[in-house]
Amino acid sequence: MLDTSSIMGFTYNGVHCSQFGILAKVRDMPFIAEAKTAFLDASDRDGSFSFSGINQYTGGVRTCRKDSSIQIECRIVETDIMLLNNKMSEIAAWLGGTAEGKLTLDSVPDVYWNVSIYERFSFVPMRYGVTTAFALSFRAFPYSMSNELTTVTLGSGNTYSGAYKGQPTPIKINAQGGTAAGSIVSVTVTDTYSGGSLYCGYSNTATTKYTNVVIDAQTCSCSDNGINTLQYFTGEFLYLPSSSFAITNSSSTAITISWRERWFYGKLY
Repeated sequence: MLDTSSIMGFTYNGVHCSQFGILAKVRDMPFIAEAKTAFLDASDRDGSFSFSGINQYTGGVRTCRKDSSIQIECRIVETDIMLLNNKMSEIAAWLGGTAEGKLTLDSVPDVYWNVSIYERFSFVPMRYGVTTAFALSFRAFPYSMSNELTTVTLGSGNTYSGAYKGQPTPIKINAQGGTAAGSIVSVTVTDTYSGGSLYCGYSNTATTKYTNVVIDAQTCSCSDNGINTLQYFTGEFLYLPSSSFAITNSSSTAITISWRERWFYGKLY
């Protein structure tokens, strides 16, 4: 039986569960996703070789993590079985409308998780068919994402300085215009805490003009006016460090940089 003493709702793809009369309670919520580790056993030595720090980039080691699971207990009460069946059909359309979506918990409303529903979603009518309880299992991206999107426009040679306490955040770089071929996008991120730095650049020598270059570190993609141009990308996809940092636009083109802070669980203030 669902314990209603600690009810907490959730929002999926912009729709709150209360719109369907769902009473919800988070049953399992890992607040730190499991780190990806790799070990190799050797017959002639004690212990094993660890490759846990293999995900290195210039300036340090970035720990990669596995997807986590968020499980929510749900309950619905209706006045007759036909209304219950109709309600479950509406819920199925709501949750099954997209393969992936954004999940926000009432307990941490300032962040969301990119999730997909996995395992079987089923229900069994109880109490003469007017009530039912079911569980939702979401496969979640290892980090929660801030609802706030930070966007910075940098002119040629300009620098932006910032800091936050979360986990490394991938950034998106956008450059628009009609600049002639060459190194039209060149960006450096410096971690002022550790002294490390990252560089990424874009140079399309196959054409004389570009209209909209997008370098997206979240998806590890690069496009020019919607066309895949990863072959013109150099350097590394940029991650903002969880400390003080500086972003410098070292190209001759104005660029726009955007990112969302990432957290293990909720945002720190």
